[in-house]
Amino acid sequence: MRTQLISGTRKQRTDRSVFKNGSQVWLRLSVTSIFSVDGTKEEIIQYFQELTKIAHDLGYVVDGDVNTMFFEQNGANYDDLSVFKEMGIDILRMDVEMIPNKNVK
Repeated sequence: MRTQLISGTRKQRTDRSVFKNGSQVWLRLSVTSIFSVDGTKEEIIQYFQELTKIAHDLGYVVDGDVNTMFFEQNGANYDDLSVFKEMGIDILRMDVEMIPNKNVK
């Protein structure tokens, strides 16, 4: 699977053409930094819903980098990852270990 890195900053909104161009050369995984987007919880969710819809429509899997601060600010925990599902994120990658030796359910 070829990978494309997408910036998650609201100032540089990702254009559909970035995904379309990548999909034409068989890119299928997009990696984005979830915690780099500023805004309210609702604004962040909406931003990623739009981003992941574009990506999914073009056949991408979306991998989101996240950290524990984002978890705390947005009400997520290792037993409740629903905020990421709502965003359309397919894979989560933690920047730091949240709880040693604990797997999410």
